[in-house]
Amino acid sequence: MVFVNVGGRVFCASEDTLRRCGGFLARALDGTIPLDRDQEGRLFLDRDPELFEWVLRFARTGEICKDFPGALQAEFDYLLLAWPDCCMRCKVRFDPSRNTDTSCRHHRFPWMEDLEVSREEKLCCAWPERSEKGSCKSCGAELCGRQLFRTFVKRYACCKGRMDDAGCRRCRHQAENDMA
Repeated sequence: MVFVNVGGRVFCASEDTLRRCGGFLARALDGTIPLDRDQEGRLFLDRDPELFEWVLRFARTGEICKDFPGALQAEFDYLLLAWPDCCMRCKVRFDPSRNTDTSCRHHRFPWMEDLEVSREEKLCCAWPERSEKGSCKSCGAELCGRQLFRTFVKRYACCKGRMDDAGCRRCRHQAENDMA
């Protein structure tokens, strides 16, 4: 574990994660770039901790959601980190070297509670639409929408991936230069 003080806020990450944060931090960890240290001996960066949190999240996941702060690209430049490609489908910024096939992720239910239920407890319908009689329009089950919301699993059975994770749900990310 490596502790880094960024603008007075201390971050903890593995050395591998920090090396993915760009050439600047990799060189600082190697000792080729002299870097200040705080009173506790931690690496010190006089940068915005809010932006560094985005950089660290990118290093961990390989993705940046589309509502990133405008100054984030300048932070990537400072840390000698290449600005990621933009997915043509979902507009998420992503690291092409860590772009894996996510074709099993074809639905997204961000409003549902974070529950994981066993296979036999799953209901046959994910859409809690009700007819006037209080049954599901898709399957006819006599359940209210709230019951469907509470019991529907929020993870995909095939890959165990969360349905509300950032990124493209229909297939792997596609950059402009992947349009072949």
